[in-house]
Amino acid sequence: MDLKKLMFLKAAIGGSEVFVEKTATGNPVSFTTQIAKRVKSITVPLSYTQAGSGDPSPSNVRPITGVSSFTFTHNNSSIDVVFPAEPGTVYGGSLDLVSGVLTLTHQILVTTWGEGASPSVLTNNEKRSFEFSSACVAAGSTATGKCNIATWRWDFGDTVHFYNHQMYSYVFLPIETSDSTEIQIVGKLAEPITVQLDPHSIKAIKGTNTFSTDIAGDLTVKYYDKQ
Repeated sequence: MDLKKLMFLKAAIGGSEVFVEKTATGNPVSFTTQIAKRVKSITVPLSYTQAGSGDPSPSNVRPITGVSSFTFTHNNSSIDVVFPAEPGTVYGGSLDLVSGVLTLTHQILVTTWGEGASPSVLTNNEKRSFEFSSACVAAGSTATGKCNIATWRWDFGDTVHFYNHQMYSYVFLPIETSDSTEIQIVGKLAEPITVQLDPHSIKAIKGTNTFSTDIAGDLTVKYYDKQ
């Protein structure tokens, strides 16, 4: 448990009572406090998942799904969180349930091979480009996204692969690939986007608290306790 402290004073009989801010992580996450007080923040990580295993390819298509809703449980109560049309399904980021601030770190592009621009025929494959709605991190030497039908490689010649660069993703698939083939590409945003959703007031009880969600990823809870 992170014991980073934020000191503040609360009027109490006989003097001032000192509280501290503490942090607990996990899913489920349990913590014990000596006071009943609203928690400061609850950060829920949000990430895409990819079906199957192995390198994505035309013979091993691995669909990508994001998070459109989840259930948060705190002690004996629960909150159903459903993302509105804007931003819709989330493919990377986090939500602070208390403030309602959603931070988006990734975006998805769903299209078909036939929608690709600037086709360029190589020896065995064809290269086509697809445009994101926001700028993504330049490719460079590390992977910055996922594709359902190709493996990330940076400028890897005439092989089945893809890479993202700023507003575009470049995909290399066999020449015989059908124009109706679905293409899913996740890219990491160059700059995170924040969206304000409904906030929630969540109170910790005196004693042991247990918080959890029904999606993968550890929660980070910041709460108060007596010093």
